[in-house]
Amino acid sequence: MRAALALSSLLAALAPGLAPAADAIRLGFLATSSAGPTIGVSKEVRLGFDFALERLGGKLGGVPVEVLSGDDQANPDVGKQVLDRMIKRDRIDLLTGTMASGVIYATVPLATAQQVFAVNLNVGPRDLVADKCNPFYFNTGWPIESVNEALGKYLFSQGVKKVFAIGAGVPVGREHVESFKRALGTPLAGEIYYKPQTLDFSAELAQIRAAQPEAVYAFAFGPLAVNFVKQYAQAGLSNIPLYGPAPLADEDTIAAAGEAMVGVITAGHWNADLPNEANKAFVAAFQKKHGRMPSLYHEQGYTTAMLLDAGVKAAQGRIDDKKAFRKALAGVSLEAPRGPVSFNVDHSPVQNIYLRKVFKTEKGELVNRTQRMIAAGQQLRGAAECRMPN
Repeated sequence: MRAALALSSLLAALAPGLAPAADAIRLGFLATSSAGPTIGVSKEVRLGFDFALERLGGKLGGVPVEVLSGDDQANPDVGKQVLDRMIKRDRIDLLTGTMASGVIYATVPLATAQQVFAVNLNVGPRDLVADKCNPFYFNTGWPIESVNEALGKYLFSQGVKKVFAIGAGVPVGREHVESFKRALGTPLAGEIYYKPQTLDFSAELAQIRAAQPEAVYAFAFGPLAVNFVKQYAQAGLSNIPLYGPAPLADEDTIAAAGEAMVGVITAGHWNADLPNEANKAFVAAFQKKHGRMPSLYHEQGYTTAMLLDAGVKAAQGRIDDKKAFRKALAGVSLEAPRGPVSFNVDHSPVQNIYLRKVFKTEKGELVNRTQRMIAAGQQLRGAAECRMPN
């Protein structure tokens, strides 16, 4: 009788939905570490993720984490090859880390087809959400549409309608501009796309000058943002307000471009001066640990780890029960450094969008200062079109 009861208890413990907590979580961190334009931001987001993991004692939801690093070289084909090894050889449970949009497009379908949770901690393309949602895909960064639509609507509300738009001539660049243009609701004064390897923007700046716009919208990040903003100022265009999504003027590009960044206005989900308690604690702890202010990318890595921690905890560590873990993570609501964040039905983030402007302080420091919240609990357009399985 006792033996039968013991066997019954064992079978119950192993039944679907009652699987024991995992001994360890195998997390694949696929990022750019040897080549490509995303190498700098990849290092920043990894630093933020590792900082959170250290504060969590090397665990997510109380379960030890083994982080397996891979280099995508900002190349979609290389990214797929590395991910294939991570799935087949390393048997990862989770995938995160990728910053290059082309690699995100290439690797997410590969991961989700193998029922590996792909957690995108950077910009979220529309082709992975809304009616194209997938139960194994989550975006913990920021949807391209949400930030740009908030910025477009804000400019329209301020009566700024004659805007010239410029972006990188790649799918993600066009998606940025299209989202902004749709929200602005008026014809653009001009629209051009530059090659991703562009160093000299003189031709593009000449077109902007000729159009005589009220404002300029630009999508660029990293070295591209530094070069563009410097040349924008050198061309004498600083009297035309320059707007864009947050990467145009993140902490690293501000430091590299110097005073040319003064006056640049961006929209994003986070800024170092946000007054909520989670952000105050994050900024203070990061400064103490690393001796510098955190950046947008540090926050993205940090908050991603915190969201995963909350999801694993809600699932009681049972990440092998994929349906239960998916529902647990989807139901997370967190007071993060960026403010309140949760997931919509398509697993895109619901969060605030802020307007930031670069100033030079009395001490000569260049800093982003939050001007106002331009969208509270911003939701991705069309998220309700997602038909997520039960």
